[in-house]
Amino acid sequence: MGLVCAAVLAGLVCVLTPNPLLAETGSAADKSGRPILDLAFSSVPNWRSGPMPWPPLPKPFDDKDFILSAGLMSGLRPAFDKRAGTNSAWASLSNEEEAYPDADAMRLLQISPYSMLDGALAITAASMPASAAKTLPRDMVRRYLSGALNTYPFSQTYGYFEITASVPSGDGLWPAFWLLPVDQAWPPEIDIAEVLGGDSRTAYFSLHSSDLAWVHAEPHSYNNSTTTDSSSAAGDLSQKFHRYAVDWQPDFITFYLDDAMVGRHATPRDMNKPFYLIINLAVGGPGSWPGPTSRQTRFPAVLAIRSIKIWKRQP
Repeated sequence: MGLVCAAVLAGLVCVLTPNPLLAETGSAADKSGRPILDLAFSSVPNWRSGPMPWPPLPKPFDDKDFILSAGLMSGLRPAFDKRAGTNSAWASLSNEEEAYPDADAMRLLQISPYSMLDGALAITAASMPASAAKTLPRDMVRRYLSGALNTYPFSQTYGYFEITASVPSGDGLWPAFWLLPVDQAWPPEIDIAEVLGGDSRTAYFSLHSSDLAWVHAEPHSYNNSTTTDSSSAAGDLSQKFHRYAVDWQPDFITFYLDDAMVGRHATPRDMNKPFYLIINLAVGGPGSWPGPTSRQTRFPAVLAIRSIKIWKRQP
């Protein structure tokens, strides 16, 4: 029996249904059955705050206490400290120009890269406020404030994950939808979709694994096995909302763009454990995959998320 949430819960309109089943996937996306998690945004979420005990206990997406977290690796950091260089409530990745605040940083600094835009949750990359820049760790110099959201520790093994979103265009902009294991091992990684703002007509879909039997040289240059599919079939992805999805099963992983299959690969052995979802808008710098911004890159830049849907797969 499913539980339908008619009221707004933590800024989300949700439909939770335990243990739905999906039929075998063919060349077109098969989303039979109701999603275990169906999120639409009526307001900016009430983010989870405060530290989480380590190691975390993975929780299912239909857990009654489901809540989204702001930032990357949320919950693994100590309490926020506003003194410059002493806090770790910010997150960023190497060769990038943005920093992502967690809920504690946003609350204490009264800043937020999140807003509502025409019924969608907008993640906005913009110039870093001077007051916020003073609180960045000493080894983190970043020009832009941006946002990342994640479901950690809410996760599952296998499933159909679909994000409906409108991506920005512009050199250096890097919206991404991806899955990482709750145990924090890397690799593996499932990139549901990534778009480089300098070529917003192409979406990339990747697997990173130490167990893959083949290696593709692009788009990443990490010292591990990577395979990547790409699609330009939908035209300029910044012009409207599109559905980006992955069907992750015990035997194979299939990527979709607007319900059309982009590529399929055997499931690596290290992708048989719980993963959680991350959605972020990065801003590249020198040495990053999208490269740095240019004079043609317009800020504020917005990644708009209309919905997040997750179906469960039986192993």
